[in-house]
Amino acid sequence: MNARIWDEEIKCLFLRARFLPATCIDEFVKKIFGYPPYSKEGTEIRTKTKNTLSDFWHRLNQTVLGHVKNYKEIQERQGVTLLTNENINNYINEKVMMDILHRFIGGTN
Repeated sequence: MNARIWDEEIKCLFLRARFLPATCIDEFVKKIFGYPPYSKEGTEIRTKTKNTLSDFWHRLNQTVLGHVKNYKEIQERQGVTLLTNENINNYINEKVMMDILHRFIGGTN
């Protein structure tokens, strides 16, 4: 399997589940690559897959955090010093998250 297909499969896993059980990644290695999960090749793929998923989540979280910080700065310039979770959740709504995910997934190509 080439790296491009693996990358696309990882993006699908990333979008489908936040906390994948280890058995899911083992099944991914077995079904997609045909390696036993704990073989030398399987272990390498499992490690790379886990690291890539972790990196995706970290970058996504940092992007969302950047939007929250930007929102706080805008509010502070307008004289609002105390923001509630409700304020932030209203700002980081579903549309904003979809835009972030769209740019994020596009940027990982």
